[in-house]
Amino acid sequence: MNRQSLRITVLLITLFLCMGIFSSCAQQPKEETTVSLSEERTEVQTRLDNEDSDTDAVCLSALAGDIAQVVPMGSGAVAVLYTDGTVGVAGNDQLAETASSWRSIVQLYRSMEGGHLIARRKDGTVVSTHYDLSEWQNIKELYCCWQGVAGLTEDGRIVTAGTWEYGNPDGWTEIRDFWIHIDDCFGLKNDGSVVTTSTDFYADMRSWKNVRQLYFVAGNVFARLEDGSIVGNNTESQELKNLQGAVEFIEAGWPFALSADG
Repeated sequence: MNRQSLRITVLLITLFLCMGIFSSCAQQPKEETTVSLSEERTEVQTRLDNEDSDTDAVCLSALAGDIAQVVPMGSGAVAVLYTDGTVGVAGNDQLAETASSWRSIVQLYRSMEGGHLIARRKDGTVVSTHYDLSEWQNIKELYCCWQGVAGLTEDGRIVTAGTWEYGNPDGWTEIRDFWIHIDDCFGLKNDGSVVTTSTDFYADMRSWKNVRQLYFVAGNVFARLEDGSIVGNNTESQELKNLQGAVEFIEAGWPFALSADG
């Protein structure tokens, strides 16, 4: 067999193998994991539903009790905060063992990557299944990025743990509100100015003054100023009237507009 014939043979074999792989992938059933909470808030289940089959959904994990908060943890696992301040985890034995001793919890959080569980206690301390946050005190809110967590203290300081590839807000002070939007961090200071880790698209926000509130819509950041006017980080491509309308929708509580906390 000459070299040209060998090339053609290898090409045909590769083509047939690829067709087999694509055919196999196409025949895989579509599976979806759903989390459901009973109307009485006394039972939560994670179920594996097969969209291409008439078979019943498979229950992956379940927890029962007086439930205050439900946090899906991925891969069929779920964490719940009970009304008595304790935590339950089903579907992940390692998380369950760590969280079983937690007490006086008021809020649960899940890191965006890695499935780590973080909890804020009533006294402002924080516990985690992954990070060592034993030195954190007086935390009034927590925020998670892809590989890290930030805490806002009662006196307006930002503390962080984990990896912050696009800028670490650790050490910010006089912060009255804080957000993580995609990969960038934003802080609204007590004097109405704005700080951010962004070095490009949102960098001009550092010049904003007298800001009352920040809002995030479709990758853009808008601010309502104390005088009632609106400014935005991308006003060159949008009319001010549209910015005003977007912010008014958010302030009115319309569900399809993303506000500063989501």
